[in-house]
Amino acid sequence: MIPRQLASSNPECTKTTAKLSQPDLVKIPRGIDYLSKTIGDDGDAVGKCFKCYLAIRENDRNPLLEEALVHMSLLIVFVQNYKKTKRLLREFAYVLTFTKPGVDAYRVAIGAEAEVGSMFAPKSELIYTKGAELFTEAIPGTMIQMYAFLTGSNHSSTAIFSLIVSVVTAAFTSNGLSFDQDLDKEKRKHSPDFYGYVPEEKDAKAKTFLAMFIMASCQLGGKAFACALGAVEGPSIVAAYIGLDILFFIFYKLVRRDFWYW
Repeated sequence: MIPRQLASSNPECTKTTAKLSQPDLVKIPRGIDYLSKTIGDDGDAVGKCFKCYLAIRENDRNPLLEEALVHMSLLIVFVQNYKKTKRLLREFAYVLTFTKPGVDAYRVAIGAEAEVGSMFAPKSELIYTKGAELFTEAIPGTMIQMYAFLTGSNHSSTAIFSLIVSVVTAAFTSNGLSFDQDLDKEKRKHSPDFYGYVPEEKDAKAKTFLAMFIMASCQLGGKAFACALGAVEGPSIVAAYIGLDILFFIFYKLVRRDFWYW
């Protein structure tokens, strides 16, 4: 946003500012934020393609996580675009080239509306695809890395750095989704008892985001560590731990009477 002192002293800035309405000024930083996510997602797509190439060449089974992500993304795309064949094939191509998250982020950045025949809005589609990435790739990959670190002999600084990056990136993605959802004005208006925990002030908003990010990182790191320890004893221990954790969470939501919003 242009400072008032600069705008008042510069006629050109005053004219430019006058042409922009208040909603436009609000959309500018959000657009830049989503565009930055688009660039990051496109870079991630190149990395995924290269990783799959190396895995195929070395006959590695790690691409199973990538396959699960692709299958989940294809399902989301089919539900969203099954009424339009050409659009469905185009979206399938985005998924198979790992550029789907970047395309979704770009659509949200430019304020694209839902196309005719679509099941949900572009922002909702972005949330679903990001959620699929977390569920099928980011979080399981972090647990596998933690297990390999605990049971393997490679405890180098590179391995530690790679593990930290996996935890931080997954936590940042999850935190960003929750943060954006809470800032949605329609959701705050419709469900004020559940949404609205992020304050409006810039400094307080930044502190809230940082606190949420630290909490998400610690939670993911702790749960990945617990699952890795359980995996040493056997997969049944991991299944029991995750199952009990989910049941306790659902019970907690029922007691608080906000299970419907969750």
